[in-house]
Amino acid sequence: MSFFQISQEVGTGLFSDYSSVQFVNISGMVNSIDPFAGIITYHSEMVYLFSCRYPLQYLVNNTEASVSGVSLVMKDNNGSFISTLNMRLFEDNKYTSQLQMPSTGLQLKTRIFVEVRATNLTTRFNVLLDRCYATTSQFLINSTYYDLFVGCNRDGQTVMGVNGEGQEARFSFEAFRFVEHRNQSMSTFYLHCATRLCDRAICGTLHQNCTKAARRRREVQSNHGTTVSDMATVSSGPIITRVDNG
Repeated sequence: MSFFQISQEVGTGLFSDYSSVQFVNISGMVNSIDPFAGIITYHSEMVYLFSCRYPLQYLVNNTEASVSGVSLVMKDNNGSFISTLNMRLFEDNKYTSQLQMPSTGLQLKTRIFVEVRATNLTTRFNVLLDRCYATTSQFLINSTYYDLFVGCNRDGQTVMGVNGEGQEARFSFEAFRFVEHRNQSMSTFYLHCATRLCDRAICGTLHQNCTKAARRRREVQSNHGTTVSDMATVSSGPIITRVDNG
């Protein structure tokens, strides 16, 4: 059992540049369980009380719930700022017609175009996708997953567009279904992308130019770490595919 309470306060520390910051207080109780108990037990019950307080910004960055938008805190020469990352799905390669998911599902092998875009981002930083994958559940824990790409390794039907070259990253893939849904008329999955913001000056050495020389530059550059943000996972809503019998 847990309780959430959100309060509004003047920003301090990392958030000192902001006049108003939301904090979340999480408190609750956990009861211990005797794994050997049947109808009766000879062991006393233990109750753990807990209370935690986080800036709401921190909680958003570190949760594993599936969300279509996520925020990152970045430091610039002018102080700190918060950039919001959003994932959108499109039906055309010009990224002008946003994909509307039909209630009956998409036909298998329909090409889906994906864009992860940053807002409130200075021109110093670009968006970099490290890994994108699909899961059978909107929650990342204990869910079947399939990698569309991880670094230089990608699925044969995944086509990379721009990545690390601007304030949006793009790629496309063909709609599929998970085998575990074989007895269902429709398959539902969720798309997730592990995303970072990188300084324009070094993004060219980090994005997916998968030659041996590029990989060596990436390994060397990763040791600096001062011009690349922490990683955040941005997710889509449900993607539904159908089987056309006959």
